[in-house]
Amino acid sequence: MLTQRNTIFSGGERFSYLEVECGLPDYWTTLFVTVELRPKLAQNTIHSILSSIRHLKLWEIVNSRDLISEFASQSFLTSADIASLNEHNTLKRSEVERLIKGTKSKDVISMQVHHPFAMSALDTISAHQQRQRMNVQARFLVFVGKTKLRHSSCRVQLYEQLDKMEAEMERNSPAASRSSGLQGDPNYRSSPPEVYDEVIRLVRVDNPRNPFRDNVRLRNQVMFDIMYETGARGGEILGFQIGDIDWTRRVMKIVRRHDDVLDSRKHQPVAKTEEGEVYITKALAQDLYQYIMKDRSQIEPARSHPYVFVNHRKGVGFGKPVGSATFKTRITKPTSTKAPQIFSEITRHGFRHNFNYRLSMKFDEHNARAAKDPSCLTSALMGPNSGIC
Repeated sequence: MLTQRNTIFSGGERFSYLEVECGLPDYWTTLFVTVELRPKLAQNTIHSILSSIRHLKLWEIVNSRDLISEFASQSFLTSADIASLNEHNTLKRSEVERLIKGTKSKDVISMQVHHPFAMSALDTISAHQQRQRMNVQARFLVFVGKTKLRHSSCRVQLYEQLDKMEAEMERNSPAASRSSGLQGDPNYRSSPPEVYDEVIRLVRVDNPRNPFRDNVRLRNQVMFDIMYETGARGGEILGFQIGDIDWTRRVMKIVRRHDDVLDSRKHQPVAKTEEGEVYITKALAQDLYQYIMKDRSQIEPARSHPYVFVNHRKGVGFGKPVGSATFKTRITKPTSTKAPQIFSEITRHGFRHNFNYRLSMKFDEHNARAAKDPSCLTSALMGPNSGIC
């Protein structure tokens, strides 16, 4: 029986791996990551893929199946299996784990687990996420099947069966349009700009509708402002250290620090791409300085590490760097509670797309003016402080 635990894979990067009961990493999952994913993909992407494989393993537990052994005996998923897996993929992993735990503790059969079509009371995920899950699971199973059967005398026919299985899994996954709600404009990879403007107004420290406690309002305002003004990713913001800030130039440096010994977080947020610098406004620099020198400096545990944004809630994590889960559930999510009909589509990464859209619009306006007045182009090339005319 496979169980889910957290471990550290050799090579340094931290992932949520599947383990067998003896505590060793699951062989086929680890092989798939090593061969197919690590040479090509970033850490966060791999972690997302592993989550889909973990959900497949839960399907095996629910249905008392061992797909690795079945594939070794040249028995692949049937149409009924694929339909069952598709239904299973609609559920949030936490719901399935909760139901499995309840089934084990009470020694009864859970009708909701074995018949997931009756899931009105259970939390589900979006059609786009369901499709991603199924595609990942299909890719993983085909990899396992072709690897295990590569020495078979009839591997050509078996490979064809696996390819047909993969195609059927993709056909059965729900269609999901990524352009829904984006007004048909390819520049809008998020909600309309007005929504993000309203979020920024909502999180002002002095806004009476601010959804946060008084002691974290400045911290959260600064984090939202960084997302809005720079387009920085969530992992980059959580990875900022005090030494990354050049106060004279008003620059924040994006630095890659995989496996930093000073980072106590279980899943370390890291920069996804190359290192770089981003300029910030004078107002943001002042708010950031005030947070570090007044709010953060009063938290004694925060003095043991250089990460800028820390937990203010008393408890085990007091003073430690803010984690991804906290950023998502206690910082970005509460903004939607004030006006869910407006903020329902707000995401952290949406701020990045919103920044890119606003920046593109400014470039278009600047280029249009420069076409009429070439001196505008000259002034913009003089340096970062000259601005766009």
